[in-house]
Amino acid sequence: MTDLQQWREQLTPLYPDLYLAIWLHDIRFGLSKVTAAIERLKTVYEQRLPEAQPVPLPIEYQSLPGVADLIWTAHAEIDVLSPKEFAESGKWGSRRRHWSAVDDDGEECIVVQIGWIWVGRVPT
Repeated sequence: MTDLQQWREQLTPLYPDLYLAIWLHDIRFGLSKVTAAIERLKTVYEQRLPEAQPVPLPIEYQSLPGVADLIWTAHAEIDVLSPKEFAESGKWGSRRRHWSAVDDDGEECIVVQIGWIWVGRVPT
């Protein structure tokens, strides 16, 4: 939250239409980050994750100073596996929400939801 506030103070005067958010990963917490984008990259970040789901921010984060000032959405964090990789994943994959899909190359794949990413955006 401290980094986000510093970025906000420094970048908002320069870029009034700034995309500024915290991406909070639950399973892969080390991938959590503060993200900023302008112009065309703003659209890329706004559309990068799957559709938002009605999953509340975990309780352990809700009372942190400044968290309530952000607009939070939850998005499924996914891994895309080949059918062979999915079969090899055994119980790990089969116990998670998963579905068949076709990748960008037209190949069959299995999409596995591994967790959630909460995005806390600075109101614009």
